[in-house]
Amino acid sequence: MNPPTQKPLSEKPVGYLLSLIGGTLGAPIGWIASPIVLWVLNKTLKSKNGKKPKRFLFWSLIGIAGAPISLGASLLLLYIVLPPAPYDPEPGVNRDKYDRLQTGMTVREVETIVGESAEDIFEDQASGGEIYVFGDRFERESIDAVFKDGRLLKKVYRSSNQ
Repeated sequence: MNPPTQKPLSEKPVGYLLSLIGGTLGAPIGWIASPIVLWVLNKTLKSKNGKKPKRFLFWSLIGIAGAPISLGASLLLLYIVLPPAPYDPEPGVNRDKYDRLQTGMTVREVETIVGESAEDIFEDQASGGEIYVFGDRFERESIDAVFKDGRLLKKVYRSSNQ
């Protein structure tokens, strides 16, 4: 009687789980590609003359080349989906940014130009206006912006150099 033949590890669910873990080096694309590569190797590499093929060896060699490619592709996709913030050669508040502000802009549009979050310092309940300060009010430069109904109504540039 012949002993029952066992499936090799590469054909068991545990083998696919190991390939999924190994695919982590290739980032999200590696999680998908690594088990698929192992599955393709299982389908193409068959035993010859009673000798079992070394599927995990081939899988790991393919992974050495595939992981950097998958990681690079994942980073490229991430770069396309979330492009880096534009470079601001003059961070902070300055006169040029003040001049680009137009009345009628929303707080979000003003924050985009100024490049800083607004600090709500006062709310005038009677007129419905709000005064925001951008920059460092007490040391260098700042912009006081008065908003009414969510739109820029008035702006004042303050500089310690004046």
